[in-house]
Amino acid sequence: MKHTITLLATLLLAPLVELYDHQSDPQENTNIANDPANKALVEKLTAQWLAGWKGAMAKP
Repeated sequence: MKHTITLLATLLLAPLVELYDHQSDPQENTNIANDPANKALVEKLTAQWLAGWKGAMAKP
């Protein structure tokens, strides 16, 4: 039961968005998604993700 509670707490407290700079942080230690300087990038990547693969297709 303790492991279930720990796992649930970990999942509930995990960040909703993760973004890492692989050039300066290749081991993904610092999540930069909440940095205000990255707000526009996070919004752009979120929109791409929500559009899915069909959103990436060329428009006729």
